[in-house]
Amino acid sequence: MFKKIFNTWRREGLLNQALDATENMFLLASHNFDIATDELVNNLDVNRADIYANDQKINANEKNVRRKVLEHLTLNPKQDTTHALILITVVKDLERIGDYIKNIVELAYQYPKPLPDDKYTRELITIRNNLGIHLKDALGIFKVGDKDKAQTFYLYYREVTKKTDALLIHILGDSKLKVREAVIYALFARYLKRISAHLANILTTVINPFHLVGYGVKGEEDKEEID
Repeated sequence: MFKKIFNTWRREGLLNQALDATENMFLLASHNFDIATDELVNNLDVNRADIYANDQKINANEKNVRRKVLEHLTLNPKQDTTHALILITVVKDLERIGDYIKNIVELAYQYPKPLPDDKYTRELITIRNNLGIHLKDALGIFKVGDKDKAQTFYLYYREVTKKTDALLIHILGDSKLKVREAVIYALFARYLKRISAHLANILTTVINPFHLVGYGVKGEEDKEEID
């Protein structure tokens, strides 16, 4: 959906600035995700102030995009309305991804040592690693409107949902697991699931018409909202 509009908007002053801010949000979110999850999993010594500063930049960029889009629509009320609304939806999901990344940083603060080398940590690391790759790839998929790759991520998101839900059931049923570790595992799984859900929301803009953005991929039998 956005491949042609990206090329067109690059010639528009306000919308070009909005696209630049959106791209910056993708890059900052991906960078913060890598740092925050490394700190939690491996207890790496990271500069949390940088993570929070980057998150403030994400928030500022979201506001900037909304302002630029509003100014554009005020001047051109009949031009690119659907794409402008989609862009606002995308930056809101990126802002929420940033918030969940901050939650991961707070987990690391509460658990200042490497996660135990057990089956739960290994499963969470696998999810984290794959999600980190998808976060890096998301900007390119969004910019060129690659429906095949967007569809691949959507299927991955569905798999993450199943895995994290199953993981939570196992954690709750494991009487040998210490309470502190159980809480950390459960929250980490929850945050990874929510990040993947918001990324899936973003990439449904590549696949679906506007009224189905944030819902199941067009053509599926189930059209439930992504959660």
